[in-house]
Amino acid sequence: MPRMPRMPRTPRDRRSVTARDLVALVLAALWCAAEIAHAYAAYVRSG
Repeated sequence: MPRMPRMPRTPRDRRSVTARDLVALVLAALWCAAEIAHAYAAYVRSG
């Protein structure tokens, strides 16, 4: 028989992961904002 695809996570599992996902999302957003600010500052400095 072909393998069955993995079952989607139950709501309980999803809730337990949400906090960690939120932290990762915030860190990624901050990193992106810092990268954009750095690139913008370089662009402004270069004229």
